[in-house]
Amino acid sequence: AADSRTDSWADGRVQSQTVTGTFFRKLWNFCKESDLDCTSGSGSSGFDRTGIYENEEGKDRKMIQVKNPKGKIISIGELLVEFIPVNPTLRLHEEGSILKTASGSSGIFACANAKICDRAAFIGKIGSDALSQFVISVMEREGVDISRVVTGEGQIGLSFLENLEHGRNFEYYRKNSVGSKFGPENIDEEYIRNASAIHYSGMLLELSESMREACIKCVKIAKDA
Repeated sequence: AADSRTDSWADGRVQSQTVTGTFFRKLWNFCKESDLDCTSGSGSSGFDRTGIYENEEGKDRKMIQVKNPKGKIISIGELLVEFIPVNPTLRLHEEGSILKTASGSSGIFACANAKICDRAAFIGKIGSDALSQFVISVMEREGVDISRVVTGEGQIGLSFLENLEHGRNFEYYRKNSVGSKFGPENIDEEYIRNASAIHYSGMLLELSESMREACIKCVKIAKDA
């Protein structure tokens, strides 16, 4: 999986998200292996352009040329509910108070994006369970377009956080989660064609076969648009 770390958002406060250079290298290799190479181009920089670097020095830079800069910036992924200890020293095996938050790296990206523009969108699958409704209501409140989110059988995945001396530790309960069942048949192709950019984390390529196929399909649609 790609090397990325994200923070949850709670009560409408989106915290920082960082993605390392390793993520971009792995994404670049995946694109080449899947015949999804980025279109080379040159021109002015700005919000209508984005770059993927083949190495950390920034040499041999390949640029993605955005064909519809006013379209949606769509994030594909799995939403989660994350439980964070109120006392930062609390361990998972100990009794204590926890804070329930909406999470999932793709959801975090979409909500952060909604803070700086009005084109943020998210596509994925949620359940009819109460926790799914909690997370999707946070997305909607933050201004993310959730019009293409689908509902299916199953429950949303869970994440539990503890702070250790060497860093954060996560324990996940997400096997066969409803979010992992998102597949290519759930994609609105016209919606993808009209997008400005498609975002997904490298982890999704290993989450499930259906999610992997959905990511590949979205990239191919966007490339051919």
